[in-house]
Amino acid sequence: MKSRNRLFAIGFGSAVFAFTAGCTDQTTLSENARAPEPTRETEAVGLAVPDVPPNVEPLGPTAIAPWQGGQTLVLDPPAAAIQVLGPDGMPRRPIKLTGVAQPTDMVVEAGFIYVLDAALRRVVKLDGSGRRVDVLAVPATIDLKQAKLSVPAADDVRLELADGTEAPLTVQRGPDGDLPGGAKLATPHGPVAWRFARVNERTGRLSLSNLPVAPKQRDMTVEGDDILSAAELVHVDSSQRLYILIEELLKDRPVYEIRMTVLRYAPDGSYLDAAPLPLANASRLPNRFLSFAADGTTSFIKIVNKKAVTVRLTYAVSRGVGETAGSAVPEPVLDDRETPFEAYVRSLAPVERGAAGPVSRDEMEQIARRLLDERFVLSRANYGRDDTSVCAPAQNRMWLRPARLNGQIGATVQSIPYKWGGHSDLFKIREDLRNGKLAGDICTCRAKIHNYCITPQSTGLDCSGFVAQVWRSPYHETSSLHKISNPVPRWEDLRKGDILNLAGSHVRVFLSLRTDGFYRVKTMESAVSCGGVCESSYRLGALIGYRPLRYRDVTEVAAQ
Repeated sequence: MKSRNRLFAIGFGSAVFAFTAGCTDQTTLSENARAPEPTRETEAVGLAVPDVPPNVEPLGPTAIAPWQGGQTLVLDPPAAAIQVLGPDGMPRRPIKLTGVAQPTDMVVEAGFIYVLDAALRRVVKLDGSGRRVDVLAVPATIDLKQAKLSVPAADDVRLELADGTEAPLTVQRGPDGDLPGGAKLATPHGPVAWRFARVNERTGRLSLSNLPVAPKQRDMTVEGDDILSAAELVHVDSSQRLYILIEELLKDRPVYEIRMTVLRYAPDGSYLDAAPLPLANASRLPNRFLSFAADGTTSFIKIVNKKAVTVRLTYAVSRGVGETAGSAVPEPVLDDRETPFEAYVRSLAPVERGAAGPVSRDEMEQIARRLLDERFVLSRANYGRDDTSVCAPAQNRMWLRPARLNGQIGATVQSIPYKWGGHSDLFKIREDLRNGKLAGDICTCRAKIHNYCITPQSTGLDCSGFVAQVWRSPYHETSSLHKISNPVPRWEDLRKGDILNLAGSHVRVFLSLRTDGFYRVKTMESAVSCGGVCESSYRLGALIGYRPLRYRDVTEVAAQ
């Protein structure tokens, strides 16, 4: 029987939704049969992802979660709202977010919505109407890049970090059974603790504690067909079935090409079936891209062609060979001509003191760390006025203070602030701050009529400006960094000081690949999400589309 689909579209606030309804054949497979393609775009919702200027991290939804009455919540930072989608996929009235600067993750527990605000470093607890119930501070020592919320029990709020460990934000009030170095998952049967340990390149071990059925503690071996880069417990349904997400990394590829699969197990730990994630056309994944209903119904959200799409996953007995993400992202169209944006940025600082010829890998890291470790007292002049911190180019208002600096007058601040179009060296930025220039500017636009929203009265670095300083090179935006670099043939060949570049969007400086436990990439960058220069660790799913490049003037050792 052929699948018949109908497409519905509706405008709602600042977002556009589309819903595809149809029917798809379901097939029962024998143990050795190959799994069918997962259900594609059935019961799917498209949510528009706004365009961003050429040197800014991609925007769009960051999390998905189940909600009461069969509804789904989608955390939508560009709209400053939580979009509410009905059981039919159609939009309901959104929940507006007020006083949240940078929402990066969301979970639902006991009828409350918990939202992680990475810029203000806090977790906001909301009721179903969006009214604030409580606020928890996040310590400055916690890396919030790719951090995910976990609320395994009432008043037990935690952050799961990129390496699979947890950081508690409240006094622990849940039952005993935590696994040191692991994490905890909220389930209908109470919190379940889990911890991942690597056995070898393709195999890992998940230790589970507080399971709803005996034995309460269990070790499960998980294997991948390629490099097993991560495995985590993501759900326990109302029938006590276990859901484990595995991430696999393919070898000898020029990008981080990954495959993801949800494996489902019976309460006694025996394998049942699997759902490969449809990654082939994904250009990016949100921070939290899976949502589970109590009965195990699984929804997956991805970014496809500047639209966020949710897909209902189909489980089959055989794991099969799932789709991969990374290599399918189109190669950027490279142009050796100077872009108008680049020409304008360079015209603001025609003498580039940072361009000083060959640079060693150790020198690159030293420069990056000086920019990260720089401390300055945020004066009232550096802070600016609250009523002028507005990004509204059409009203000729084009300066927006980085959120991390809000309320920090007189405080000692660490790291060079993010400034759109900024590429001055450290000495010039210090001088600018002493002379009262505004610290940073995260107002970005492409409009030449507004001088690309670049404000001469502010100082700092954008992502390309940070790379220019680390490489001691002239300024190149992300779409032209290929002019001074060469592709790295395999991700295994990446070395300190190389970059991961998403042409037309964002760039990060590579430091190392950690392979103990979860595979994770350690980087440094200047980003809007950090409000300046920061050091972060990323799971591989966050690097879809980023291409490794190596500076042509790099040397392995410093000149004597």
